[in-house]
Amino acid sequence: LRSMNYHFGVTPALSSERPTREDLINNEEMEAYFYFSGAIYETKAGEEKRVDVIEKLRSIASEWSVEIGRSKAVQEEFLLNGGGIQLRIFGSTRLGVHNVDSDIDILCLAPSFVTRGDFFTSFQETL
Repeated sequence: LRSMNYHFGVTPALSSERPTREDLINNEEMEAYFYFSGAIYETKAGEEKRVDVIEKLRSIASEWSVEIGRSKAVQEEFLLNGGGIQLRIFGSTRLGVHNVDSDIDILCLAPSFVTRGDFFTSFQETL
């Protein structure tokens, strides 16, 4: 890739050289500072809260999907496990690179009996 002058991102790397021992030591010191300052890396309590929020949203979405299905006379067998609704986590949370101020990017995949209108009206009200 170097010979083709290809690079990822907007600008090329400052250097293609391997890090020196001093670079590695500086990196470790910087990582330790970031970790202990609590300003960048998520704490264990913060991580647990993030997981709890996702699970609560998953539960709310499942219950809501079943309610919508019942209101549309969908057979009960199709409403098991929340009617097939899924939440997909992506972005920095999925990659494990989020910080304490990061949002949680979630995509809601609903079964075919749930319409856009349902999502933007009754689900919004449910939340």
